[in-house]
Amino acid sequence: ERPVLGMGAGGYSGYVRDTKQGEGRPYDEFVRAGHGHGHNAVLHAWACGGLIGLGLTGLVLLGVGRSCVANLSRDELGTYGAGPAFALLGMVFLVPFDAIQANATTGKVLLALVALCPAWMPTRVK
Repeated sequence: ERPVLGMGAGGYSGYVRDTKQGEGRPYDEFVRAGHGHGHNAVLHAWACGGLIGLGLTGLVLLGVGRSCVANLSRDELGTYGAGPAFALLGMVFLVPFDAIQANATTGKVLLALVALCPAWMPTRVK
């Protein structure tokens, strides 16, 4: 449940409420809005999964990053074929502002882009 300083999956919201982290306006806004996750993907992965969860998240992201550029050549950078790779790069810029793995909407977009970036493409037989 708590592999090296984590709170367990789904434990972030309860932790904030139980310990009353951030007394005052930030805490009141968190409770009023019904937030269930922190708005930073790295910090959320660390808070819920601990250092082990953070490490596994990093390994998955490295694999996705390698997969999205595995079949791109220099000539394809200006084509539609490079679109999913650049969209995934754009998703990287969301990391400080949204916990992508905890938010259903951005999580679906991320996984759709991952599906569009296969690491292996079959070759045509002539």
